Amino acid sequence: MRSTLLSGGVLLLGPEVGGTPVVPLPVASAQFVRGLSDHLDLRVRYDTVALVAHRVGLELRMTVARRGGWSFALGVEPSALFFALPYQGAFLGGDFSTEVTAMVTRRWTSAALTLLVGPTVQWAMYGQGGGKLLVDTRPSFAYLDVGARLEWNRGPGATMMVGLDLCVPLGDDPLRFMGVLPRATIGWSWSR
Repeated sequence: MRSTLLSGGVLLLGPEVGGTPVVPLPVASAQFVRGLSDHLDLRVRYDTVALVAHRVGLELRMTVARRGGWSFALGVEPSALFFALPYQGAFLGGDFSTEVTAMVTRRWTSAALTLLVGPTVQWAMYGQGGGKLLVDTRPSFAYLDVGARLEWNRGPGATMMVGLDLCVPLGDDPLRFMGVLPRATIGWSWSR
C-alpha cells in the first residue's frame, strides 16, 4: 500500500518568544507512506511553519496489536529541523531529534479516531547568538506531543482528516525555537 497525506492548519506561537502576543502561524505538512507489511510501514514527512521552519523526518511505524475495531501502534521518527527567521538579518538554527510515539486507534465502518502521545529527544541543537554559531550536543527531552485525529472515508482510496495537537515543552533551553501551544490541522489522504 502507498498513500499520501497533505494537511494544513494553524499553530499558536507562545508569548514567551520575544515577548510577542499569542500569534497564529500557518502550517503545512506532506507525508508519504509505503506499507512494508501488514504491520509495518515507512513514512517520509515534511512539515513547515510559516515557511520559516522546516522539519524533515523518516518514521518507521509498527502496529503492535489489533483486536475488534481497536489497534495499538508505535512509531520512531528521527528528524532534522532548520529555521531561518527574518530578524535583524536572518536568525538561523535547528535541531536533530527523535520522537517515539504511541497511538491507539478505534475504527468504525467509515471513520477512525486516533489518540497519540510521544516524547521527543533532541540530540543536538544549533543557533546563532552574539554573532556566532552556538551548538548544544547534550541530549534532552525537548517536548511531549499529545494529539487526536479524526478520519473519515471520502470515497475509494480517499480520506479526510482533522487533528488537534498540543506540544508541551519539557525543558528550558535558550536555543529552543518555539513555545508551542495548540496546533489544529485539516488534511486529505489518497491511497492505492
